[in-house]
Amino acid sequence: MASAQRLSQRWPGEIEKIDFLIDPVPSDKLLEQAAALGERVPLASSKPAAPSRPARIIIYRLPIEQIAENTGELLDLVHQCVVHEVAQLWMKPISEVDPTYFPEDPDF
Repeated sequence: MASAQRLSQRWPGEIEKIDFLIDPVPSDKLLEQAAALGERVPLASSKPAAPSRPARIIIYRLPIEQIAENTGELLDLVHQCVVHEVAQLWMKPISEVDPTYFPEDPDF
C-alpha cells in the first residue's frame, strides 16, 4: 500500500509493525454501530496489537470507491484513512504522524 510506504519513510521500523488489509466492506457489526450513532459508513478501522498478532488497519474498498470521483481522490482518501487510523493506534496527533496531511473534511 503506497500510503504505508510513504509513512514508513517518516516512521522507519514502526509502520512495518502494522498489518494493512483491504476488505470490500465493513463488517455488519461496524455498520450497525455506525447506523446507531448516526455516522456514515466507515471507510477504515483499526485494531491494536494483541499478544498473538500485530496491530491492524483495515481499509474498506467499496465505500471509498463510491465517494471518490477519480483515481487521485481515491488515493488521497486512502492516505487520509491510513493516517487517521495510525494516529488513533499510536495516540498521536494526525499532524505528527504526517505533517503534510490536510483533509478537506475536518470531521474525517
